[in-house]
Amino acid sequence: MKKISRLFVGAAVLGVSSFSLATDFNFEAGGSWFDLEQGSAWGGDFTWHFDPVRSGRGPYDQATFLNRSSNLQLDYLRESSGDFDAIGGMLELYLEGFFAGFGASRFSNGFDVDSYTLRGGWMTGPSTRVTGNWDRIEMPYGSNIDILTMGIKHVQELGGGVAFHVDAEVGGASNGSTELAHALRADYYPMPHFGFGLRSSGIGSDRDYGFGTRYFFTPQISGEFEWLRNDDTSDDTIQIRVGARF
Repeated sequence: MKKISRLFVGAAVLGVSSFSLATDFNFEAGGSWFDLEQGSAWGGDFTWHFDPVRSGRGPYDQATFLNRSSNLQLDYLRESSGDFDAIGGMLELYLEGFFAGFGASRFSNGFDVDSYTLRGGWMTGPSTRVTGNWDRIEMPYGSNIDILTMGIKHVQELGGGVAFHVDAEVGGASNGSTELAHALRADYYPMPHFGFGLRSSGIGSDRDYGFGTRYFFTPQISGEFEWLRNDDTSDDTIQIRVGARF
């Protein structure tokens, strides 16, 4: 596994004065490179926001959530040698205080694994969302997994541009027997354009954990780094992403 000791050196000199200005965007696009235990992969993502999203209130990373932006997301991933690829999409709708999400994806590696997602809940405050979630993973030969969880997402502003974010889900996964399922992302933002935090997700003893960070060079351009390790196999995954808003 490649060790990455430095990222985005010199980013702080780009567009420093622009951070005081709020900006609107309708689209987001990104390109990613993945360092996998057995090779590498690349991916792309695109998001269309149905109404303009205004960054400038709270962390830039959480602008979509804080604006309650209804959107359509598409993403694609391909292993460098063509051994596998994946494609997916997600629709998120905010209607007054109600939230709904619908998603589907397919992973192909000589066989197909299909996943489906439903989200439903309420905005219980300006920066707090509570949801009930259902996920289904359809494996070959009828080996399917159903996951039911409750989730909460919250952004807490601490003053002076400092904020904290948590997105957590917990519940059960059923595939003949029931096991604990969880997902957690927790971020600290010492300034609106920079954040870092912990990641954890899994079913039963099959768990991934790690950390991630995102830095906005300008309100429109950002760089991200994510590292995950599987608790069962000790395999590492590194993702580097460059994103744009326009």
